[in-house]
Amino acid sequence: MGLFSKWSMQVVFITATFLYLSGLFLEVMEVDSAQYAAMSMDMARTGNYLEVMYRGVDYLDKPPLVFWTASWMYQLFGVSNWAFKLPSLLFTILALISTYKLGHLLYNKRIGFVACIILLSSQATFLMNNDVRTDTLLTGSVIFAVWQIMAFLHYHKFKNLIFGFIAIGVAMLAKGPLGIMIPVLAIGSYILGRQNYKDLFKWQWIVGLAISGLVLAPMIWGLYQQFDLHPEKEILFHSQGEPVVKSNVSGVEFYFWTQSFGRLTGENVWDDGSGPFFFVHTFLWSFLPWALLAVWAILWRIFHTIRDVFKKRPKQEWLTLGGTLLPFVAMSMSHYKLPHYIWPTFPFVAIITSEFILRISFEKPQWWKNSLTGIQLFVSTGLSIASAVLLFWAFPEPPLGVVILWAGLTLYGFYNFWIKATVNRIILSTALIALATNAVLTLHFYPNLFPYQSPAVAGKWFLENEIPTDRGFILEHESVFTFDLYSRNFYPKISRASFAELQQEECWIYANPEMLHQLDLTGYDVVEKKVLRKFHITALTAEFLNPKTREESCNDRFILHLVKTE
Repeated sequence: MGLFSKWSMQVVFITATFLYLSGLFLEVMEVDSAQYAAMSMDMARTGNYLEVMYRGVDYLDKPPLVFWTASWMYQLFGVSNWAFKLPSLLFTILALISTYKLGHLLYNKRIGFVACIILLSSQATFLMNNDVRTDTLLTGSVIFAVWQIMAFLHYHKFKNLIFGFIAIGVAMLAKGPLGIMIPVLAIGSYILGRQNYKDLFKWQWIVGLAISGLVLAPMIWGLYQQFDLHPEKEILFHSQGEPVVKSNVSGVEFYFWTQSFGRLTGENVWDDGSGPFFFVHTFLWSFLPWALLAVWAILWRIFHTIRDVFKKRPKQEWLTLGGTLLPFVAMSMSHYKLPHYIWPTFPFVAIITSEFILRISFEKPQWWKNSLTGIQLFVSTGLSIASAVLLFWAFPEPPLGVVILWAGLTLYGFYNFWIKATVNRIILSTALIALATNAVLTLHFYPNLFPYQSPAVAGKWFLENEIPTDRGFILEHESVFTFDLYSRNFYPKISRASFAELQQEECWIYANPEMLHQLDLTGYDVVEKKVLRKFHITALTAEFLNPKTREESCNDRFILHLVKTE
């Protein structure tokens, strides 16, 4: 395509491949990702795929795709970090290919290719693979569905319709109604923008919905059997306040309404009080290093879209703007928000940003080009400083190989800023700096966090020391998903009150300081005490990052070896 040298592209894609593959072997993080991994291990152990449960308790929160894919990987390859994360990486590859194909279909190969690079190097894409959520599966299946249905509208091949609606079904298995809402908003916007209104009423859409229904049938049947047939079941729903217990719960209704639309109506118990602009600042960090250019590109596209409407210009491209803004606004109205909720819109943002950058690079005066270059130079400098701080201050004495890789990518990135053409300055340089930053995160920073994930450390210790399941215990009310995962077992939870009633002559327990202080009431003596340091590593603070105050920000946890004294 002539935009970049072959050597430069080899550096970008080989480095990105290395980093994404390295991320497969990173430890699973508490809470959500670890919960999915532990539940998938439980599903693989029981072989019960239609009724999702954890430790014998009914689970009603996320659709089953993340559990199905991970448990299948566990059965094929055994329980491991990489087996759990592999499906997310495969769906990421699907998202990258589909973004390129959709950009090519809507515009040209160059725009599709640059959009792929933008998505590949965005912070959200790295995070989706290092801290696995359902949104990774949703993102890949949604953009693939949109590409295939758009191909159907262009080429009228029935296979594209089939693939597109299979992907919509898969997307709904990943995250419920969002899996169909985003494609409908994106493709509906395209049809309206192109003024092909008859496409809204194609009979083939009915066939497509039937195909998606077949994909969803196993999940619906499982939900009906597990919940709708048992109105007597009491289901615990966790919220920001006290947990809520409900009976007569319809699993089918929950997935198709309450879990998604119920967050708008207030029927869902989750409400974190986040304001309507929560996703604005979320976008600014999660779409780094492209966020500022993306905001400019989106505002520019909105302005030109409004102008084209008033000038009654036909055949406008509204797909990417509708696929970005409409879901963004809808999710901003939710009573409960997390940063990764908007990430499935990022392929559309990447295409908008790509088209904007290339238009500026080849069609606009020099001051436009200088403005874009200046913005990316500012962002890249900030990322380089931040990665240097993590590398040499937060966790000093990094491995030499990591320092060399970071320095090489950083220097090559800034080299391109100064001597190359505009498109290289903006795109290639930024991508290289983003890869350098994530080399630090993946190969140095994250591995240094995991010793502070004490449930995982304790679980590994229980596994290595082959602690029997009838003599090992976890203190109740602790979040121990990584303990289950890394112990490869499900040790019983126990309260402080019931602990005194145990009759084992010898046992081991993962405990907190309160339990340690009450041991004199239990009739047990401590034979051995292993002290662990605990910090919630997905909620980093300045106090924790500072080596001088890090220990003060952590809490104690213990592995206690106890023997009965009476």
